[in-house]
Amino acid sequence: MDDGHRETPEGHALLARARSLGASGRHGDAAELFGRAGAALEAERAGEEAIRAWRLAASSWSRAGDEVRAEVSLAEAVRVAREGRATQALSAALGELGVVVGRRGRAREAASFHHEALELAEAAGDARAQATHTGNLGLLAVGRGDWDEARELLRRAMDTHVRLEDPVGAATSLNALGGVERAAGSLEVARECFEAARELFRQAGNASGEATALANLGNLARAAGRLSEAEACFERGLELAKASGDVTAEARGLTDLGNIAATRGNRVRARELYEAARALAAVQRFELGMAAADVNLGNLEFEEGALDRAREAWVAAAESFRRGGEGRAAVDVASLIAQLDARRGELGVAERALAVAFEQARELGYDDARARIDVNLAALAFARGRVELAVTGFRAGAEYFGARSRALDRVICLLAAAEALIVAGRPDLAALEVAAAEDVTGALGAAAASREVEAMGARVRLAANPGSESAQQLCLAADRLEDAGRALEAMGHRLVAADGGLAPDAARALARAVMVRALALRTAPLALDAESLLLALGPADEAAVLRLYTLAAEAEEQGRRLLALRTRRRLVAVLRAQGRDGEAEALREGLCEEARAMGAKDELARLGRVARA
Repeated sequence: MDDGHRETPEGHALLARARSLGASGRHGDAAELFGRAGAALEAERAGEEAIRAWRLAASSWSRAGDEVRAEVSLAEAVRVAREGRATQALSAALGELGVVVGRRGRAREAASFHHEALELAEAAGDARAQATHTGNLGLLAVGRGDWDEARELLRRAMDTHVRLEDPVGAATSLNALGGVERAAGSLEVARECFEAARELFRQAGNASGEATALANLGNLARAAGRLSEAEACFERGLELAKASGDVTAEARGLTDLGNIAATRGNRVRARELYEAARALAAVQRFELGMAAADVNLGNLEFEEGALDRAREAWVAAAESFRRGGEGRAAVDVASLIAQLDARRGELGVAERALAVAFEQARELGYDDARARIDVNLAALAFARGRVELAVTGFRAGAEYFGARSRALDRVICLLAAAEALIVAGRPDLAALEVAAAEDVTGALGAAAASREVEAMGARVRLAANPGSESAQQLCLAADRLEDAGRALEAMGHRLVAADGGLAPDAARALARAVMVRALALRTAPLALDAESLLLALGPADEAAVLRLYTLAAEAEEQGRRLLALRTRRRLVAVLRAQGRDGEAEALREGLCEEARAMGAKDELARLGRVARA
């Protein structure tokens, strides 16, 4: 192939300017110039330089989060290499194209590129390239959830890198192996892989690689609830990212530290870190970095009850992840959107979205996401009045995440199980779930999670001992929960307190306040629940009766049979207060049958108290 030894001003000048922009972190601008350089160098018959420019363009587009343009650039590199019969360059470009195509979700096509690249490397006797392509095939096996094949391929690649005395290649394989072991639930083996990778990167002076290994170690520690250990990893990784000029790793480090702050309840600091990460990613035109920050900013909005802003952020992030080939992240965000839709009363929409996300998670071999989706489906089953099924689903989730040392996920499941057990009329068993959650959060330093456990504990005590004192304690716990940034959960607990023994004037004021706020936040089920309680506490007139019938029908239309049952139980009380005992008793008897069928023994007991009132 003619390398075109004429150093013409345009091609090489563009290449030099693009390198300068890339070094300063302006990856999107650098990518455009690398592409222009590739076209110019090809026209100047500088074939090898043109291929290199197109590959650099692809790398820069990937750093900027634009995998579509990265694929186009690599396709150009492959075309030029094929036409010029540049075997070594073709092998490298095919391998890189396989990586990008794989990230975009086209696994079969990616595998064909990697296999062709491997054949070319084997024919040329290029052991280093063989190791790289073998490792890439291993990563595709990870995406399929084929852990055995992934381990075999990645270990083979690592052994070759070790034999070639290539510590960075070996460390890269170890990082990937750690990811396999973490996904497969072998967390101690994963930690050993990440530690070994970090040491190899450190010995090689590869600060960026060491930062990646530290991020993996930090996320492993955070999932297990070891927040101080995780924070130390993230802080050191951020230092290394800054020192190496790896803006992508720097944005990731800021986001990771934001997650620690959010877990500890320092929401102001969390927002500052997320916004700093997003601003840094935006300057570098790093779309996936912006999306990661948006997810976490959306989490803050959701917890504070700003559902419109949360959904907007999550939808945009999910699209960015899909474009960037980040299938697992897209599945996670799709699950968050489904949870939000369920909060708004759109259970059918949420169920369909979760079914799609579950299938995608299955195809990706993403077991943790499948387990979270199962827990979300259990929550929807609970809303539909399938109490026993919900308890089973929540407990299964707690067991799954407990076995994988995912402490915060386990706490969520334990508290959900406790709530369902209260409705099932088993506050004694609910107390055991809360105690287990207390054991987990006690060593975490996770302020928000601790407040959630405290509030659910107060709710269990109210269920066991209904009355004003227990209800007031739940209100105080709800106030502390809101201070920790959990506005929606706090409102739900306040309604339970108002319905469970507060003095009538205090209960009415609380129900009215929740209703107004829930309407403002467009959380229809919560607003409906608050309004029905307010009507039950107000004048027992015909308007209240008609409105309660309407609200119960609306709850049924939303698919929230448990809420409909609760609303009609309040209607029974209003009918009795009006002296319409026959109508009230007929309705109550029907509701008792519904409550028995649902397994909602707490509601059954309340209906019994209504009959004796």
